[in-house]
Amino acid sequence: MQFINVFCTFYVILSQLLSISAVCSSPPISENVAYHPNQATYNSGNIIYYACANRLNLIPAEQISNQCTPNGSWNIPSAPTCQPVCQYPPDVTSGQGSVSPNQHTYQPGFTVNYVCSNTSFVLGNANTTCQNGNFQWSNSPPKCVPGCPPPPAPMNNATQIGSHPTGYSSRGTQVQYGCDAGFSVQGTDTLTCSASAVWIPTSSPTCVRVCGNPPPATGTGAGSFSPTLPYYPVGIEIKYTCAGAYNVRGPGINTCKADGTWQDVTGTTCEAVCFTPPNILYGTYQPQQVYYVVNTTLGYTCQTGYVLSSTAPVVCDHVNLTWNNIPQCLKRDTSLDVVFLLDSNDGVEGTSCTLKESELNTIRPFGPGGVFTSINFPVSFQQRTFLESFQNQWRTVEPSYTRLAIQKHDGVCSNGQSASIRTLASTESLTTVLSTVQMNCGTAQALAALQCVLNYQLQAAQGERSNVTNAVIVVIPDITSAPAYSLVFRNAYLTGLSSIRSSISDIFTISTLQANSTNYQTNKSYLEEFACGVSGNCTRFLGSVFSPTEAINRMRSYYQP
Repeated sequence: MQFINVFCTFYVILSQLLSISAVCSSPPISENVAYHPNQATYNSGNIIYYACANRLNLIPAEQISNQCTPNGSWNIPSAPTCQPVCQYPPDVTSGQGSVSPNQHTYQPGFTVNYVCSNTSFVLGNANTTCQNGNFQWSNSPPKCVPGCPPPPAPMNNATQIGSHPTGYSSRGTQVQYGCDAGFSVQGTDTLTCSASAVWIPTSSPTCVRVCGNPPPATGTGAGSFSPTLPYYPVGIEIKYTCAGAYNVRGPGINTCKADGTWQDVTGTTCEAVCFTPPNILYGTYQPQQVYYVVNTTLGYTCQTGYVLSSTAPVVCDHVNLTWNNIPQCLKRDTSLDVVFLLDSNDGVEGTSCTLKESELNTIRPFGPGGVFTSINFPVSFQQRTFLESFQNQWRTVEPSYTRLAIQKHDGVCSNGQSASIRTLASTESLTTVLSTVQMNCGTAQALAALQCVLNYQLQAAQGERSNVTNAVIVVIPDITSAPAYSLVFRNAYLTGLSSIRSSISDIFTISTLQANSTNYQTNKSYLEEFACGVSGNCTRFLGSVFSPTEAINRMRSYYQP
């Protein structure tokens, strides 16, 4: 315990001795600088304060004090200086603004910037400098007036046109942008500082890669393209057209590529050519090209089992530059051995041959030539028209497919050869064989005529084929005025036909009356019985010889339902 008291007493004495020895002499001083309190010595912890006289200011301004440390030295080894400075610059004269940096004093040569609020901009001097000598500010303060911030910077490949503000812009100010070569402004090229102090639109326009004007259409004809635009962005397609009787030769379209060039640099020509002709189902054509000069003739062919609907030449027309007479490939009709029983009997014209002799002041037989014309004998010549239509419309009448024989029905057929006009094996033209036909005005004997067909025409020696269906078309005049077809002979005909049908594949009937004639329906019932054995729903009654296309289509439907 005694030891502790002795130690404590020693510590107190030592501390007092140290405290007495830790003193500072006069603090650091410089010209025109004063300090207080002004003492000879200063104990540790004492603080002095600097000040300047004669409207000078401490530099640095924050070094306003100094302190004596326990080791007998001053906290700051050097004193501040007193120098002439500029005071805080004057405020903006209008609006809300400030200076940067914000200090109490500024040394000569120091420059401050005026800053306005977010919705206004500096109008006047945006900065001012503390001047040496008079220690005044170099510029008068500006105003802060409402306006827009600096306009948006140009996008890639864009530039501002003319002189534009780098600071705030007044309301109503406009900024225009342009694009580098090979680019074009997409959207509006002008921004305007609005009343709400924002730029409208809010961003600068985009410059997109574009192509120049497309290459024009060339050639002998005049051409143009569409659309026509002030610029053509990448990827756009333009289409060429030609004026008048000219067609586009070449791609006909052009595309602006990503590098700003046109895909087809040579463009398109306008020339007098036909385009590729249309393809037809089950067929093809030769030659196959992209373009054809005028008057080029094509050759169309069909697949096996099909036949061309027309043999007319397919030509590139020089007037409208289109193809004429494009055919179809139609399914070939059933191959047949057809015998047409041409009626040359008295009464076939609806009047007797005796009256015809008196009317025409001549005697029978009529023809060939002379008074035997289509005007005087319309039914006889209509039978010829039917035959020509059958040859043209049945697909096809030629030796390899359907063969056509013609036998005259003129009274009793005692000699098939003498009654024959054309056999199945004949290749002589219809025009030639029909030009030799005359009208003898016999009495109709339908069963005898059919038997003659069977005995002479439907024989291998005359071209009949055992593997091909045979058919006979029987022309029957108005039964109400033809005695040979009266009810007296009706049953005999029907009975006789039953035995003939077993040897002839198909018997068809066709009327010499037009479909709108008064007696047509009565004749229709009789001709259905003649052809099918029953009246009604007979598919081998062909209709009227005056409607050949309808009759031929009925016969076609019979074989190809």
